[in-house]
Amino acid sequence: MKKKFLIGATILAIILSFTILGVSVYAVINQSIAVKNTISFAGKTNNLHFIIDGRITGTKDDSNPKLGTRWEYDYETMGIVGHEWNVGSIEFASEGLTVEQINITYTFQIENLSSYPMIAAFNGPGDLVAGLNKNFYINKPGMAQTEASQIQINRNETGTLILKLTIDSLENFSCNENINFAIEVTSLETV
Repeated sequence: MKKKFLIGATILAIILSFTILGVSVYAVINQSIAVKNTISFAGKTNNLHFIIDGRITGTKDDSNPKLGTRWEYDYETMGIVGHEWNVGSIEFASEGLTVEQINITYTFQIENLSSYPMIAAFNGPGDLVAGLNKNFYINKPGMAQTEASQIQINRNETGTLILKLTIDSLENFSCNENINFAIEVTSLETV
C-alpha cells in the first residue's frame, strides 16, 4: 500500500511540475505589452485652419478603425478648442518578431490650410517606465525624416509628426503604461 501511495504521489508531483512549467512557458510566449492612450489636439492661436490625420501602427490589430482619426480645425468657425482621441488600450505586436522589430508608431499628417505658416509640436508624453523608449521624428515631402518634436508647416503644405515607442528587451519586461500627449498647433502669423 505504501509503495502504491509513493508511486501515485511521485506521478502527481511530476504532472504538477510539468503543468507549472507549461503555464510559465505559455506566459512568456504570450507576453502582453500594452499602453493606454489619450491623445489631444489643440489649435492654440487664431488664424489657423488645418487637418490632422492620425494613425497608430505596430499593434496586434493595425486594421482596427479606432487606431485612426481625422480632425479638421478652423479657428473662424470653431474658436480656440481642442479635440481628444481616446484610443484606449493597445498592445505591441510581438509574435515572431525580434526586439528590434517591436514598436508602436504614432503618425500625424498635418495639412496647413491657413493663410500663414504654422508650428505643430508634440507636448508629452512625460517620463516612461524603464525599458520603454520614445523617439520623435518629423517629415515633409522632399525632406528626409529627421529627429525632432516640432515642425514648421508652410501654407498649403503637409508635414508629418511621428512618435515611435520601442522597448529595450523582452526579458522580464511588462508594461501597462498610460501614454498621453498632445499635438499643439500655433500660427506664425506676421503682425
